[in-house]
Amino acid sequence: MRKKPKRSHHRVDMEEIRPDCFFVHNLQLYRLLQGEGTFRGTMFELTTWRRDGLLARLRNSGMVIATLTDQIDALPALPAARMPGQACPYAPGPRERFRFFDVQRLNWVALEVADGSDPPYLWMIDNQVVQRRRNRDGGSFYRVSGRGPDQLAELVALSQTQALLEGYAQATLRPRPPLTLESCGDETLLPVLPLPEPYRHVLSRLAQLETHHWRIATAHLNLGMQLYQRLGVQCMSRTRSL
Repeated sequence: MRKKPKRSHHRVDMEEIRPDCFFVHNLQLYRLLQGEGTFRGTMFELTTWRRDGLLARLRNSGMVIATLTDQIDALPALPAARMPGQACPYAPGPRERFRFFDVQRLNWVALEVADGSDPPYLWMIDNQVVQRRRNRDGGSFYRVSGRGPDQLAELVALSQTQALLEGYAQATLRPRPPLTLESCGDETLLPVLPLPEPYRHVLSRLAQLETHHWRIATAHLNLGMQLYQRLGVQCMSRTRSL
């Protein structure tokens, strides 16, 4: 009777942390990877052209492999989009500053105090995602949940990841043109968007963050576009002349 492969106590036996570069969690893999690339401690650089066949054999042997494609597929999906509702007033505290997730710009935009209001108040939209800041920290995140008994906007606390996922989900309710990506030679520039932390973590394994964009090898652009598409953001590549 054939013995079942011995499973590692790790949830993932080998994890791709850059294209064709893996962190090996399970030492049993060293023997199976011989001749397929180079080792530097627990890091394995795949150099063989037989990538797909090798990964299939490892999986058939019972190993759990997390490629970058797998990691993108495992990112949290968008929730059901909430329709924007009625406008609700909100009376901010003396140090409170608010921003809302703009579904057209795909970015945080400041909420301004209504002109001539006394006491000052903001207008928020039911089901809108907002960020509150009292100082220079990252702030806290909320969904506007209609009006309370005092007729002012009620806020439901969200994590940053959940807030952004709800914001991007709401953005899918309105058509918007695809993002234009500039490709020049072997590199492409992805615009910087506010990303849920799990998305940002995976994208950092594919691309280099700069001031206004992510710089990604054009050979791996399809993975970057796949990540953005999970947020409902369509992309279009445009080649820039040298």
